[in-house]
Amino acid sequence: MRTGALRAVIALPQGAAPPLHVSLQLWVLAPPPKADPRPILFVDASTGPHRGREIDWQDVSERVLTAWRAFREDPDGVEPEPGLVRTRPVVDLLDETVDLTPQRQVRVAPVLDPGRHEALAHDLRDRLRSTGNALVALSDDRLWRTAGSEPGAWRTATVADLLRGGALTLYRAKPGQEAARPDADEPPPVLTHHDVRTGEPPSGSLDDKPVDRLVPIEAGDVLLPETLHHAGAVAARVADEHDAGSVLGRHLFLLRPDPDRLDPDFLAGFLSAEENVRGAAVGSSIQRLDVKRLRVPLIPTERQVRYGQAFRRVRALHSAANLAARIARDLADQWALGLTSGALLPPDEGS
Repeated sequence: MRTGALRAVIALPQGAAPPLHVSLQLWVLAPPPKADPRPILFVDASTGPHRGREIDWQDVSERVLTAWRAFREDPDGVEPEPGLVRTRPVVDLLDETVDLTPQRQVRVAPVLDPGRHEALAHDLRDRLRSTGNALVALSDDRLWRTAGSEPGAWRTATVADLLRGGALTLYRAKPGQEAARPDADEPPPVLTHHDVRTGEPPSGSLDDKPVDRLVPIEAGDVLLPETLHHAGAVAARVADEHDAGSVLGRHLFLLRPDPDRLDPDFLAGFLSAEENVRGAAVGSSIQRLDVKRLRVPLIPTERQVRYGQAFRRVRALHSAANLAARIARDLADQWALGLTSGALLPPDEGS
């Protein structure tokens, strides 16, 4: 950089080349000039439009090459584009810590419109109030009945027993070098291990996460992660109509219950019970779930349905709590941004 050999630094989109999980940078080098070093061009092409899950290389090339051609023609005359393109003199970059990350060099301080900021904060506050009301309604203790002086008891069967009896069917999809491909032109999304843990919609791709077989997911399927989360917890997911049509990802168990014998929500609730999971966990540093050792109460289907309704309410409470926490964080961030950018004034003294 001191000699002028470094001409440009270009940030490429995530997934442009291995390793696929980071945004790589392209350094353009040239023989050092005899005169003083010229400015360095920074281009941030790490974000932009995508075609489905693929990078729009035509857009990336146009953004990068337009900036590069202008820079070659006149290194000192490149018009900066906030957040995209900027040139910096070498002397401005030489510091105790030299950071040549394009995102850092092309960014600009946000200029907030106080009116728009206030409207956004009001919207977040209204959403937080609405979510808080939903939390209170879902946590109404009048909906729950105590079992009495002694807890209820029932006979149980293992998942292995239920598989042998035909009440359940177990499916797995393992990593495969010779990946299975669908007949359709547009491959279905993959429900991943992360999606099951977080409750997000299917986000995987067969290109990134190939599997040895395609297991289509149906509404009512119960999905469990193979490895246990922190503190030995496991999140069971009941597939709905939004999951139907996606395919099973790696490191997941799919249990398909016979609807005449097992209620899916009842099944998912008891399979993910803490004591049940502890009894079926194997391993030390990495704990894995031996799904066939999990136990399920043997109760009539009409009682299963009532338990399933209660478990759905528990999941709704979890979802509402997570949503409220996310909205509260966004609102707090907006207030902090407004104060530090000048768009928001602190409360009057004594208010």
